[in-house]
Amino acid sequence: MKKVFTTALLVLLLLAVTMVPAFAAQDHPPQLNYVDAQLGIFLSRLDSFQAEYHTAHGRYFQALQSHSQVPDELTASDTLELSPSDQEADLATLWNYSAMPGKIDWAFRVDTYAAPDADGYVVTVLANVKGETWTRSVQTGPEAWRTSEWYLVMPLDDLTP
Repeated sequence: MKKVFTTALLVLLLLAVTMVPAFAAQDHPPQLNYVDAQLGIFLSRLDSFQAEYHTAHGRYFQALQSHSQVPDELTASDTLELSPSDQEADLATLWNYSAMPGKIDWAFRVDTYAAPDADGYVVTVLANVKGETWTRSVQTGPEAWRTSEWYLVMPLDDLTP
């Protein structure tokens, strides 16, 4: 029991160190407001897609990250043909359904989960602003704690003394 507690405490400490917000939630760079506007449109289309997908497959659609590198300018996805090993549908399926533009200057992925109450999914968004990577998560389902506001991703190299 002590070993499990110690391990859990170390994991939480590591998460706290690597995910410390650089600013309060409302103090993110203004460039991210544009990403939020695009994300709002995408999320409404994603919700419709996920409802249809869940009805047809009994689970939500999972998407691997849309770009192999987080773009800092308008960039076409280079991962449209990829899919998780347990799912036939690739990212292009969602991209086309959602009428995503050919190029975006942010990356996203969709992770799914099965909670005791119901299934859900989390969209994680990554964006570069002036050489810094910012991320946020928006979840749909019973586990509200999976949502986070924008925070600065601290490279592990920056954390060493």
